[in-house]
Amino acid sequence: DRSIRSFSGLYAALVERKLTFQDGWLPPVVGELVKVRVDVPCEMPQWKAAKVRRVRAEGFFLACLLDEPNERGDETPLNWFTKSTEGTQWIRLPKLNEPTQPSEVKDSSP
Repeated sequence: DRSIRSFSGLYAALVERKLTFQDGWLPPVVGELVKVRVDVPCEMPQWKAAKVRRVRAEGFFLACLLDEPNERGDETPLNWFTKSTEGTQWIRLPKLNEPTQPSEVKDSSP
């Protein structure tokens, strides 16, 4: 339980948040799709689609695999992911409305 129960706890959480986001990095938002690395014994690691279910103020987030429900039919929650594991344990998917490469502005003057 990471509830803040004192002013010193609040201060520590705010300092951790400032250090995490000082370079402009933001965690994925709840509902966003990401790909997570799944290690399968005796096989190469696989990248599988997952949906972000929870995001903490410090930037940690929990994602659930989309294609592997557990024995009760629920989503399979994975570990908490962080900024430091982006690119090795999880990757962002390009958003539909974002260009994949910056477009060049061409001058149409003669």
